Amino acid sequence: AVSHVVGGLVTTLRVVVLLIVGRRLINGFVYFIKDIVLNLPADYLTGYYLRKTFTRLERAYLRYYELPSALRALARLASQICIQFVFAEVVG
Repeated sequence: AVSHVVGGLVTTLRVVVLLIVGRRLINGFVYFIKDIVLNLPADYLTGYYLRKTFTRLERAYLRYYELPSALRALARLASQICIQFVFAEVVG
């Protein structure tokens, strides 16, 4: 049983090392392409463009979908409470 645990740990360490080395290689490649070949601004490939786009889409989603659904939920809750008060007066 101990040998299986040790084997799992060794395999995990091997995968982690490969992931770290792979990330370093990819970052080096992106740096080479971005700065030397394309001469792009630094924020384009580092995610600023995607974060800005996602924030804009998220704001639009909140405005057009989330806020109206929250208002509908509050209106349903208020109407149910009012109906219960009316029934309590009528029945009670």
